[in-house]
Amino acid sequence: METGTKLLTYITRRLITVFLIIIILLMSTFIAYDCANIYVILEEGMSMRAESVLTDNEVSSLEHFFTQHFLSTDELLQNNKYGEYIITDYDYKIKIKKVWAWPWSTRANATIQEIVSDISGDMRITEDELDELDAEDELDENENANNGESSVPEWENGEKLVRLKKVNGRWLIDEVILERPLEKFE
Repeated sequence: METGTKLLTYITRRLITVFLIIIILLMSTFIAYDCANIYVILEEGMSMRAESVLTDNEVSSLEHFFTQHFLSTDELLQNNKYGEYIITDYDYKIKIKKVWAWPWSTRANATIQEIVSDISGDMRITEDELDELDAEDELDENENANNGESSVPEWENGEKLVRLKKVNGRWLIDEVILERPLEKFE
């Protein structure tokens, strides 16, 4: 009787150990899958957002990376301070510092550092404004050159908390919150 109980205890312990190892492997696989998806969404989505804001491209391609709530409330997309400029060049960099998502969760947080530097471009000039500049012959060359130039606003560089939401099995960026400004990566 004692031998049967010991054997049953031994087999039960081994089965529970194997079962726990399988559960840990499955969870780590799903966590890695979700974190990799979030990493790609952050890299591509934030880059496309910056491109859309700076170059005044169509916002419809952003729907693959952002929720409708974000697209309708994002200050950069709604009140584009770069709309008055023709941006010819910029340097975009992103560094993802922390990403975590539980397999059963529909929300995740990530910490990123986003820096857009060396933004160069010219002020948009309408035909009416161009005609006005041509009509003003009494302006000297220096004043004429200064009328057409304007400094492009700086991007809001910094460390940002990004909140993501799982919608129909896909991770989408739902909110971007500036935690602190940065000039360069840490």
